[in-house]
Formats: sequence, C-alpha cells, structure tokens
Amino acid sequence: MVLGICSIAAGWLVVAPLIGLVLGMKSRQREPLARGRSLWGIILNGACLAVWIVLGIIMLAGIILGAVNR
Repeated sequence: MVLGICSIAAGWLVVAPLIGLVLGMKSRQREPLARGRSLWGIILNGACLAVWIVLGIIMLAGIILGAVNR
C-alpha cells in the first residue's frame, strides 16, 4: 500500500507500481490478516500503472502522428 501511495505522489517512478503490484499480490497470498491493505495496494498500484500505460500510448501516438504529418 505504501508503494501505491508513493507512486501516486511521485508519479515519475514507473518501477514503483510494478514492484508494489507484485508485493501486494504476494502479501495477499501470504498474510491472511492483511488482505485489506494488500488489496488497496494492488488497486493503487494497478491504477497508477494503468495511467502510465495510457500516457505512454498517447505519447507514442503523438510521436507517430507527428512523424506522419511531416
């Protein structure tokens, strides 16, 4: 969960959501009492990762469209 919050606050870190997602999934399997926190970590890291993917697609489309219009 902490990596999810940090990846939202410091969104320039692309690696943090990936690490947080993996750790959240492992924590969910290993610690039955911390299922709520690990679920929030998975949700936050997944949302931040989805935003990065969408921004990457938009930037790639802009680069391709910019090269085609020249």
